[in-house]
Amino acid sequence: PSLDGGQVFAVRNLNFSTVAVSVLLDVTNKTTLKLVVKARGDPVCDLAMWGNPKLCTTIVSNNTCRRQCQYTYSTEGACNQDDTCMWDEFEGTCRQTCGLKTNQQQCSGDRMCEYDQYLVVPCRRACQTLTRESCLSDGFCVFDDSCYKDCRQRHGVAECSEETRCEWKGPQSGQDGIFASNCFRSCTLRGSMSECVADPDQRCKWNDKSNTCRQMCEMNYNGQQSCESDSQCEFNPISSLCMMRCAYLRSTEIDCNLESRCMWNPVKKMCDKACSEIISSAECMTSSLCVPRGGDCLNKC
Repeated sequence: PSLDGGQVFAVRNLNFSTVAVSVLLDVTNKTTLKLVVKARGDPVCDLAMWGNPKLCTTIVSNNTCRRQCQYTYSTEGACNQDDTCMWDEFEGTCRQTCGLKTNQQQCSGDRMCEYDQYLVVPCRRACQTLTRESCLSDGFCVFDDSCYKDCRQRHGVAECSEETRCEWKGPQSGQDGIFASNCFRSCTLRGSMSECVADPDQRCKWNDKSNTCRQMCEMNYNGQQSCESDSQCEFNPISSLCMMRCAYLRSTEIDCNLESRCMWNPVKKMCDKACSEIISSAECMTSSLCVPRGGDCLNKC
């Protein structure tokens, strides 16, 4: 119906059971519209919970009904003073805080929130939506040019790989690859030798030739290409392991010969790969200490 003058349109004493009912009113050129709904015992929430737009929301923790943040506050300051609300800088509006979202679907569907099943309150504000100041005061996040979720807070290789500033330590398959918290800040972000060797997790090593900090070869399970992208590492196709090259592993003859996969090269005065560790005939022939014979690589007499 169309409302003219002071006309009042009323729907009373009707039982609609569980079927949703819409009443469309033409309010063109009207300045006041008073809506009163008394159906479920709360005249505010009856309208707000079922109307469009939905003006109110239920706080599950204490089963109370309150007006949604975007209809309560219009400024950032007022919004942030309410711990049930958060300010959306992108949209310029006040929104319900992530912690009040009751399930993973609700949480993951909000670009300002992220779901972490390992937290007491699993839905929290996503680090990338925080300001620098908020990020620095949040132990869950790290600020490095931009705010991101701390690598140590990530579980499984998949989540760790989502952030280029993080790297995974150890095996990527099995339960560890899914649930373990073996995600750490990438060694490549440590720009100096002193910072590299001071790595609190003792995962990083310094490469004097390239002046770069890299994760120790033995912790790299990303395959041959990733392994050999570091000149100090070599990939063993039989064991599928990444290992430090003997030349960088030991610097003295005594220490070198203690390593079963290495041998001292008296010509080059350096630690070299043992002949028994060489797989291809081509590589065997390049060694001054080895000779290919019968499919094996043997020490020269």
